[in-house]
Amino acid sequence: MAVPVGTDLAESHVELSYVDAVRESRRRLLLDCATVRFEDVAAVRPFRWSRGERHLSGWYWAATTGRHVGFESWLERDRLLLMDFDPGVVGIASQPFWLHSHDGERERRHALSCSSINVYFRSRPRPARFTTEP
Repeated sequence: MAVPVGTDLAESHVELSYVDAVRESRRRLLLDCATVRFEDVAAVRPFRWSRGERHLSGWYWAATTGRHVGFESWLERDRLLLMDFDPGVVGIASQPFWLHSHDGERERRHALSCSSINVYFRSRPRPARFTTEP
């Protein structure tokens, strides 16, 4: 990430990179991503697993989204299950973007897991069609 000349590195300069719904790579400032529907984007890195590993990786089918969501540990799988049953959650995504920041010496990046995304989705109101009683 190129930090502009004259930028005070004490200020937060965070960017997100993601692959949008039409499979184009995007990299934007965090503040410019407020309207992006991250539940519709592809994971930024593949979910891998092989025989003999000590952690559990796989795919969870979420009723909230009607599609599979990847996970890489028992904890992430359990968080997905809890989010799927939470009526305040209207979308779920796993590793939808890379967070990029600069620590003064070099760029750092991190892909958030599905458990870190929960707060983002709670900020949206649930659609009326999901709140009516049968």
